[in-house]
Amino acid sequence: MQNNVDFSKLKDKEPSIMPLDKTKGGAPSNSFLDQVTIKCYYKENGENKPCFHCTMTGCHESWASPCHLKRVCHHLKEECKFVGSGTRATATLMLAGEALSASPSVSMKSKVSGEGSVYAVSKKAHKDVLEKELNLKVLWLLCVAMISPKIVDHQEWKDIIAMSNPSLMTFCSTTFSDAHIPSEAALVLQKSLEKLRKLHNLTITYDGNMTKGLQSIYTIHVITP
Repeated sequence: MQNNVDFSKLKDKEPSIMPLDKTKGGAPSNSFLDQVTIKCYYKENGENKPCFHCTMTGCHESWASPCHLKRVCHHLKEECKFVGSGTRATATLMLAGEALSASPSVSMKSKVSGEGSVYAVSKKAHKDVLEKELNLKVLWLLCVAMISPKIVDHQEWKDIIAMSNPSLMTFCSTTFSDAHIPSEAALVLQKSLEKLRKLHNLTITYDGNMTKGLQSIYTIHVITP
């Protein structure tokens, strides 16, 4: 499902009442997502398609199910015109916490040889670490070189990754542009503000540039003593 399905076609789901002593299966819910999104559905070819929409009054943004924290927080931080400053600030902090470079790498224990489950778990953990680091390096390349994330969707790109390590995969372009790049940007902003708050006599300059997609960008530079 694409974002922004005709809002008039969305039907909110009735909230389910669960007994207090009953354990709910599936992934744990996120209290912030529960506050800023509403579960809903729309009909397509006679089937109910699950989705979510923003709770801000006047906002018609919607997302396919399952609802991803990064995409919702990016919407609240950068796109939603109806969100309050408190919610926007919380979304920014949560987005920064989801950045690839914010999560520590998994420390690798010494493997046990043979066919034991410890070896299998260790091998998977090692793969996950490598894959995360690979995607982080790709993210930096896309941002520093101002390359469109769509390059990672080309078969030629996938062939390069497969030749270097067939067991690893990189994210698709929309995952980079809608989730990981906004998260990394939020983390950079958070760290920059933390450092600047401790300094005095700062000089601020402004500049502008144009992306390869012919979009104007404006930059603010802070010169420290």
